Order: sequence, then C-alpha cells, then structure tokens
Amino acid sequence: MIQGIGEAPLWALAPALLSVQFPSKRGRVMGMYNAAIHVGLTVGSLLGVGLLRVWHGNEAFLLFASVSAVGGVLILSFVKDQHSGTRENMLQVDYRQLIALVNNRHNVVVLFGILLYGAGYGIFLTILPAFLLEIRHFPQAAVGFVFTLFYLALSLSQIITGPFTDWKGPQYPMMLGMLLTALGFATCARLYNLWLYAVVFVASCGLGIFAVAAMTFLNQQVSNTLKGTISGAFYMAWGIGFFFGRCYWGNSARQELFRVDFGGWRVSFALKR
Repeated sequence: MIQGIGEAPLWALAPALLSVQFPSKRGRVMGMYNAAIHVGLTVGSLLGVGLLRVWHGNEAFLLFASVSAVGGVLILSFVKDQHSGTRENMLQVDYRQLIALVNNRHNVVVLFGILLYGAGYGIFLTILPAFLLEIRHFPQAAVGFVFTLFYLALSLSQIITGPFTDWKGPQYPMMLGMLLTALGFATCARLYNLWLYAVVFVASCGLGIFAVAAMTFLNQQVSNTLKGTISGAFYMAWGIGFFFGRCYWGNSARQELFRVDFGGWRVSFALKR
C-alpha cells in the first residue's frame, strides 16, 4: 500500500510535466513515457523468470526497493519543475474550466473507457494467469513469459501510437484499441499454444493503443493549470477499473453468476476451488 501511494503521484504528474514541456508532441511523449514504464516491467518480468530458482527470502523485494530508491535520486537530481510565477499563482485553479471538463459528455465517455481499460489491465494480471495455471496447466515460467509478452506489446504499441495521435488525432486510435482488446478477450480462451500467445499480444496492443490515445485526448482538453488534475483523473478512473473490475469478475466467478469468462464455466470452477 505504501508503494502504491508513492507510485500514484509519479504516474499522474509525469504525463502532466511532459505535456507542458512538449505541447506539439503530446502523443509522442505520452507513448514514450508509457512505453518506458512497460519496458521496465518487461525487463523485470524477464529478470524474475531468470532468477526464479535462485531467489532466497526477501531478495526480490530488496531489489525492488533499491531500484526505486535509485529512481527517486535520479528524479531529484535531473527533473526540474516547469512552473512560473509565485506559489499563490500556482495554486489558483480555474474551477469553471474544471466543471466544464466534467460536464463534457465526450470527456465522460473517455473516462468510462479508461475505467474499462483499467479493468482489462487488471484481468490480464489476475484472471488470465489463473486460467493458464489452473485450466491450461502452464508452468510458472510460461506464465512469466505471458507477462513479458503483455508488457512488450504495451510498450511497442504505445511508441507507435503516440506519433499517430499527433498526426490524426486520438479518436480513431481509441476505437481501434478497444476493438483489438475486445477481440483478444473474445478469442483467448478458445486457442492454444502459439495462437494463444498471439491473441494475448494483439489484446495487449489494444490496451496500449487506447491508453496513449485517451491520455493524449484528455490532456488536449485542458490548459496547463489543469494538466496534473486531468492526469490524476485518468489514473483515478484507471485505478477504479483496475481494482473493482478484478473484484467483480473474481467474485462473480466464485459464485458462478455468469458463465462467460476466460474459458467459460471452467474458469469459474477453477477460481471457486
């Protein structure tokens, strides 16, 4: 929980800082930022698979804490604030613009899409591994490879999508991302071996495409004084979907409230066990 509290401002404020620094290249820098996160997750997943048999006790947690401390030192040393003026001016927020932002139905629809994106992200991290372990009997190393593939697809798709959103706008990438993710969820449970990996890759690309396009869209809607606020709104919607989406699917599977999940009723049975 403490780690999450420390992670939240970094995830929310870094896009705001980049948006202010590069107003004409928002999509590109958002894609690079998100890709950097998931490249690190990819490397971490590969490292975890490689060291799976040599970890002892809490060594993995100590490594994570050490790397996080190094990141904090780098931010303190090299990242500079981009604000100007007095602190009183910095704290002044145009609440009329904030209210207009919330009352805009397009923004509300995008925020709801971000909530679904968070839910899909959470399902990939929880229900999909449970399906692979319990139903398909994948070894732990293979599940680790799925995580690596997931993060790699997110990274590549975000690097490619960023410049495209600067060129054509975020609307079509958001639609394409949702469609690819839906296609992946719909077919994942019916495929095996390499085809399963391919579908996971496609669905992961869909999540990455939508994330960059949605973040770019929201940052285009506000002035510099609300960049941090809108980035926080993005991750708040993402966090709500990420947390409650997994709780809903997991609880529904245990109670067998629905039959369509990863693998249909079989996953419901596996999670109920």
